[in-house]
Amino acid sequence: MTVCDSIAESTIFVPRTADDQENTDESVNSYLRDLGLPQRLSGYRWFQRPPGDLTVKDIDEAVYAAIRDLPRDHHPAEAVPAIRAALAQSYGR
Repeated sequence: MTVCDSIAESTIFVPRTADDQENTDESVNSYLRDLGLPQRLSGYRWFQRPPGDLTVKDIDEAVYAAIRDLPRDHHPAEAVPAIRAALAQSYGR
């Protein structure tokens, strides 16, 4: 959290509570359900390991290019086929 007053700006760390984590997990899982994807297990940190010489930036760019032409108010599930195709191509499948 960043706190600003008339003298300075400072950043302090506020530990996440169990309720905070539960709310975060539910938000993520709600989004995944909307996409028709499996829910995450709670309490884990998830990382993306790009294959070969791909970078996370390469993958992000492929995904954003895949959904660029969708309407701004599209439902997340509408993006799934385009994202899956872009990832399949990026991952060489």
